[in-house]
Amino acid sequence: MLYGIILNSFISISADSMVTFADSLREDIVVQAFKASETTPVTQTNLTKNDIKAIYYGQDIGYVLEKTPSVTAQSDAGNPMGYTFFRLRGIDYTRINFNINGIPVNDPENQGFFSNNFADLASSAKSVQIQRGIGTTQNGTAPIAGAINITTHDLGTPRFAQATLGYGMYNSGRITVEYNTGIVGHKALYIRLSQLSSDGYRAHSATDLKTYFVSTGYFWKKHILKLNLFGGYTQNQLAYMPADKATLEQDIRYNPLGNRANDAFSQHFMQLQHTYFHNDKITITSSIYYVKGWAPRFAIDAPGWFDYNYYNLPNPTMADGTMAMYPNAYISYRLNQNLAGAMSSWNYTGYKYKITVGVHTNVFISDHFMDVLDINPAASGFAEGHKAYFNTGYKNEVSSFVKQEFILAQGFSLTTDFQSRFTTFLYKGQDKIYARDTFEVEPMRWFFFNPKIGLRYQLTDVQAVYISGGMVSREPTRYDYLLDDRAIADVKQSSLQPESVFNLEMGYQLKSKIINLNANLYAMEFSNEIAATGELNAFGYAVRKNTGQSYRRGLETEITVRLSKIWSLTHSSALSTNSIKRFAQTLPVDSMGTMIGRSEALYENVNPVLTPTAIVNQGILMQPTKYWWTNLAVRYVNKMYLSVSNDEALTTPAYTTIDMSTTLHSKDMFPKLQMYITLAVNNIADVTYYTAGTPYEYFIKNPDLTLTRTGSPSYFVGMPKNFFITLGIKY
Repeated sequence: MLYGIILNSFISISADSMVTFADSLREDIVVQAFKASETTPVTQTNLTKNDIKAIYYGQDIGYVLEKTPSVTAQSDAGNPMGYTFFRLRGIDYTRINFNINGIPVNDPENQGFFSNNFADLASSAKSVQIQRGIGTTQNGTAPIAGAINITTHDLGTPRFAQATLGYGMYNSGRITVEYNTGIVGHKALYIRLSQLSSDGYRAHSATDLKTYFVSTGYFWKKHILKLNLFGGYTQNQLAYMPADKATLEQDIRYNPLGNRANDAFSQHFMQLQHTYFHNDKITITSSIYYVKGWAPRFAIDAPGWFDYNYYNLPNPTMADGTMAMYPNAYISYRLNQNLAGAMSSWNYTGYKYKITVGVHTNVFISDHFMDVLDINPAASGFAEGHKAYFNTGYKNEVSSFVKQEFILAQGFSLTTDFQSRFTTFLYKGQDKIYARDTFEVEPMRWFFFNPKIGLRYQLTDVQAVYISGGMVSREPTRYDYLLDDRAIADVKQSSLQPESVFNLEMGYQLKSKIINLNANLYAMEFSNEIAATGELNAFGYAVRKNTGQSYRRGLETEITVRLSKIWSLTHSSALSTNSIKRFAQTLPVDSMGTMIGRSEALYENVNPVLTPTAIVNQGILMQPTKYWWTNLAVRYVNKMYLSVSNDEALTTPAYTTIDMSTTLHSKDMFPKLQMYITLAVNNIADVTYYTAGTPYEYFIKNPDLTLTRTGSPSYFVGMPKNFFITLGIKY
């Protein structure tokens, strides 16, 4: 716990809201198959509801996790709402497993987690567990870098109604309304409705997020039946392309996408979970889930240079009868997605032995298509909504696992974890009037066996050490293969190899009344890593390709020290060394201002992109009275390379930011009524910093026919000094 040590009654959590129903204590059984316990020998950080409340004011989940080791976050709009992404140990969101109550929520095709679809989920979170490294077996996307497990609201919490209102710079706002009945007559209901919005820090990068969360449950002596419904509707002005350094020096808020670039997306989740308690040793949990995703709009301007002929659209006829070559088009990428799955786990807990056996399967169907909304000059016979292409991706998965824990001797425990995973991908294109889908994408299938083993020794009542090792493999994503939203060439499964990582973790834990310390060494040794080149495609996705051998190795620490009843210190850091042994990068060639092809550059022993070698978070917590507390947080992030070329001119400079928050809480001043107000001031020193970017590299063909590599960095910017004020009222 990073912050709960002195904020043990923060905001909506107080003595009268502690779980008092035995039934509600059993809710954790639903997700225990996937969460690591305190004694599981994996590297983990656990955030309680108190910890989350202490730092959350409406920002997306990546910015909540930034206070934990090895996490970096970035935002398209500059502020922490809307399209934000995070990396763990420098590894991007497509290789981080994200699940809610054990249900995988990564996009199956592209394996990414899009926090924009889960706005204000932190308000309904009971706990968040961050497993770094391959961790324990999870359903869905392979946890190459780690796994994020969110357990949602505890229905056993006593009845309450709560409203949370927030406002900050750039017209950022939050409205959250919650109601919980508690368990009444073996039934319970929780409802949350939220709206978050912002104009965005970057130019025309506004976001409007409307979300809901409904949870209801029935509790019997041997059964729990729980239904979770959550989702929402989001609208964003798009800002997914970085801006070049020279432009940012003139206008730090510049957004290269035009005013008409915008999207809308809705996603709705259903989880039905059943838990059966056979006796005090045997528990069976089963879940079914369904996810509906729909993108009615992802619209951008596509001027003539944007490969107009790539979509085989009609060239308009001018008034004089001539053809207008490469006219401008206003296009909209669309999605229609359906995901259905089921999972079950059997848990046996004995005196010195525990075993969990589980199975999971899901089916995913995703239509990808593009509408042309407008062509200028107008084309003869063109109708708005013309389908430029249409294709469907089918992704299926079946997996099973066995986890065992043995008490070997006094203080020693051994954990084994074995997963078998089978997954397939099928692409089907449709011929349209102007765009024929003529390329062949080979049907694909993969089988992976992922073994893990760990040993933990309890040195004393307050100290323990652990060591764990294992291997995880995963398949390439749809974008890794296609490089686009549709097939632009023939694709074979062998075009890319699955990546594998062997992960070794060694840790030390100390938990006392004064000091909480977690420290670990890690080594992640990759084979065929699917690594980012630094470039982005037309949709803002990282361009990745196989490389050979690579590694990420480091030291991570978390420390909380209670100096007195008033003062506490928190610290988290990650120091690492990272290398790709050999990487062949293909770049375009410029000859007298015209791109004439591509050529290859070969690099050896280089740092992977966007992977800082040092991240340090230092916090000071002060609570002079039970009604007032203040937190000061300093964050340092070392430079990050934008390209595998490791050109020093193509980096994000190192930066240090200082944030502060202060809270006034009514606590027990009023019977049954609690109020609080929090002021968060971020980047107090008003530092200009960049959270990510791309190098825009290419070769220049010289008169003597030699090639010279050159590049120009483009960046995503972080917010300057800003504030957010939050008012909460709970009855």
